Amino acid sequence: MEIKKEVKYEVTIIAAFMLLALFLYFYTSPSLTGNVIVSTSTNITFDNPSDYTYNSSLIEIANGDVSLILQEVTGEWVTYNYSVFGVEKAYYDYSNRTSYVTGLNDSRYKFDDNELFEITFSDFLENGDIIDLHVDDEDDESTIYLCKSTTICSTSNYGSVYHNGTKGIFSITVQNLPNSTKSFTLISDEDVDLDFINSSKGPVINAMTEPYDQTSLLTSKDGNDFDVESDEILNLRFPQQIQNNDIITLYLDDEQSSDIFICQSSDFCQDNYGSISFPNIEGWYNITVSNLLYPVDTISLLTNNQIDLDFVEVHRAIPIYNSETNYTYENASIETQNFELNIEAVSGTFSSEETLNNQNISYYYLLDSGNYNLIDSNITLNSAATIKFKAELTTNSTDTPTLSSISFVYDYDLCEESWDCTAWSECSGLSLQTRICQDLNSCGTILEKPIETQNCVKTNYEVNQTETLSIYTNETIRVNTTNLELNILGNSQITGANITITRINNDTNIPGTRALTDFNIEVDNTLNNNINNTEFKVYYDEDEIENILESSLKLYYFNETSLIWEELDSIVDTEENYLAVNLTHFSTYGVFGQESSSENPSSDSAGSGGRSSFVRQSAPPKEQLETETVEVQTPQETQEEPEEQKETETLPQLTGRTIIEVENTEFRKQVNWVLLVIAIISILFLIQKYNKKPKKRLKLIHQTEDSFGI
Repeated sequence: MEIKKEVKYEVTIIAAFMLLALFLYFYTSPSLTGNVIVSTSTNITFDNPSDYTYNSSLIEIANGDVSLILQEVTGEWVTYNYSVFGVEKAYYDYSNRTSYVTGLNDSRYKFDDNELFEITFSDFLENGDIIDLHVDDEDDESTIYLCKSTTICSTSNYGSVYHNGTKGIFSITVQNLPNSTKSFTLISDEDVDLDFINSSKGPVINAMTEPYDQTSLLTSKDGNDFDVESDEILNLRFPQQIQNNDIITLYLDDEQSSDIFICQSSDFCQDNYGSISFPNIEGWYNITVSNLLYPVDTISLLTNNQIDLDFVEVHRAIPIYNSETNYTYENASIETQNFELNIEAVSGTFSSEETLNNQNISYYYLLDSGNYNLIDSNITLNSAATIKFKAELTTNSTDTPTLSSISFVYDYDLCEESWDCTAWSECSGLSLQTRICQDLNSCGTILEKPIETQNCVKTNYEVNQTETLSIYTNETIRVNTTNLELNILGNSQITGANITITRINNDTNIPGTRALTDFNIEVDNTLNNNINNTEFKVYYDEDEIENILESSLKLYYFNETSLIWEELDSIVDTEENYLAVNLTHFSTYGVFGQESSSENPSSDSAGSGGRSSFVRQSAPPKEQLETETVEVQTPQETQEEPEEQKETETLPQLTGRTIIEVENTEFRKQVNWVLLVIAIISILFLIQKYNKKPKKRLKLIHQTEDSFGI
């Protein structure tokens, strides 16, 4: 069966088309085109509490979870119990007997048995102090008791003495005092004549007796009052001891405006334990007790003008200190550190892993150095440089929410850095080379920026006058200036060494010679102490040595001690026109030569190779001196620049999963598939068409045969 020509042509076209599609599919890969957006994500956990800022008394971080701490809260308050008590005894209108007992004289006082005899001393007495009683006339035997003020006592007392009925001094030792005091009561069971009373702390200042008992007039407010005269003592004794801050309440009728004082019992004072001013208006008046050294049950009341006193009682507020301890949670917040963002940051989304326990956690973000903002939707970053987060844990005081982690994903425009750098500068005397690199795409980042400074080895220096050099271990550097050349071999690596070469134009000649040139070489100690060897060459021009025997040229140095030029062991290269010597030190040097006679022109000059001008080598011999430029690894500079830059970052990077979204990146691959499908369909169509044509021909033949009866 022969295939027609047009069918072969169609098959050939379709086969070629299919091969083209296969080639496009397998050998053409899609490329990044259009706007490229990169997503960067991070998961912030709480494994390291020191990375966060929070009140450790309110928040705890345990096992990577943040929660509130149960607080122990103790409330304290004061309540008062109030008590009131009245006067137990009120003694008034004493007879003053002080003058009878203040000196040994014929004046004495005879007090009867069981009579209140109130005495007050100039100072406070304590247990162990002595009270001396001088008894004058002979009397009946008796016992004299020392009692509490305004109190009749016998066995329960502050001391006693037995009087045998004779004249003399009888002493009482003070005892059983609860506190020091100035006032006492003397009680005798028989009549006693007293002429003098004294104590180990001082004399008696008050001695009073025969008071009137006015207690009944002061125990109720009934209008039954009595007059208290100025400078008269009213001793008041209470059933309980009076304390500081107690309030003594008085009811006063009209009389005279006056000042009222509270004092030590049986003592005249002014404003001792408290006072009030009475404006001569009937009513209640309160005196707050103060300045008591200790509680007392007896005080005296005095006034500077007459008053009508109807009622006295004491009001006391007893403080009761209460406290109650409760346990509760308090609201608190925790802040992350700053995270560095890509400079092209666009927007981000925030999420958290939390257990609320019917409480609440609110989240905030802060860009750069701004204010915190509540996170309620996507975060617009606006090309911010840094971001930090805050979580505020809120409680109803009975339970705590728990925060396990927070996540942040943000998008930024991808900008590919494209750095273009200038050529390296020449190696400087500080062994540095520099260049300037510029990002052609202006991304604003330096992640892929090449280095702009590198170490180098400079071995050739052109010195005008002063130059800064670097030398290297077992490396030779060349120093050139005009017609001088120094080849310096170093024994260690140093930078920043200084050398100075100056012409001195010294006109002093060595006898029989003529100076060709002279100069001075100075180096600092840094350079001088780190040199193994220095080869020194001085080049000359043929014109310079006119009338000088070339073979007589010598290098000299000027000895500053002897002030003479001393010859060095130098050599003359008449072919290259230079003098050379190995120096052992740096000094002042000169080139001198013998003048030739006019009859005998310089045959040496003529045989020197005939140079007419000075030509110095423009570069050192390759095997000796070669300027190298090398990168030297230092602690501050490594070959892997991106790694170094990452180490210098001060803020953590938000890094993690990276997703690249590219517009139209699948277009080319889709085209390849379309082409392949078209090719396959075309082949199938062609095969189907070819198979149908023979069948149609057979059918026609069969019909023909039927028609002709075959």
